[in-house]
Amino acid sequence: MPPKEVLGFLSIAIAFAGYAFYFRDLLRYRVRPHVFSWVVWGLTCGIASAAQISDAAGPGAWAMVFSSACAFVIAAFALDRGERNITPGDWMSFLSALGAILLWIFTKNPLGAVIVITLIDLCAYYPTFRKSWHKPREETMTTWTMNVLKYIPALMALEHVSFITAFYPVFCMVTNGALVATLIYRRAAVEKQKHRAIVGKR
Repeated sequence: MPPKEVLGFLSIAIAFAGYAFYFRDLLRYRVRPHVFSWVVWGLTCGIASAAQISDAAGPGAWAMVFSSACAFVIAAFALDRGERNITPGDWMSFLSALGAILLWIFTKNPLGAVIVITLIDLCAYYPTFRKSWHKPREETMTTWTMNVLKYIPALMALEHVSFITAFYPVFCMVTNGALVATLIYRRAAVEKQKHRAIVGKR
């Protein structure tokens, strides 16, 4: 197996490549990130990386630190170039996530942090999943796919494998994979609807 540091750098390289595609599409107005999701993801990835570092994750935490920074940058762009259709459900999930973060602040426990941020993430994914269901072309599927792949070397780079260091990355792999599956399904469904509409006009 390659040294832990090599795997850590590999996880960052995959993450960098994935976010590069996202920023390219963002600058070209091809994607519309939901600011609520990205603000919360910046916070949760930051909390998760702090918990990992406190439990001696080593290079296995590098991808999470990098992802937190990228999430905050995307959130800043989303203020101007992001999704404009903010629903009451989006506000509810966002405020729930912020409330859970306040709960974590009072716990000050790495294990509790991992559990709480997992619940927070479920709230944060709702606006993006909702938007992606209706507008599947406004997300960069390559980025979400690479967000799954980056955690493979990240998990292998962990110097100490425990619930605290490993659970949240695995959770992110599952949720990012679910979003990729949603995008694939909805893009195919939208194309089929367009095809039927064209045929119906003939």
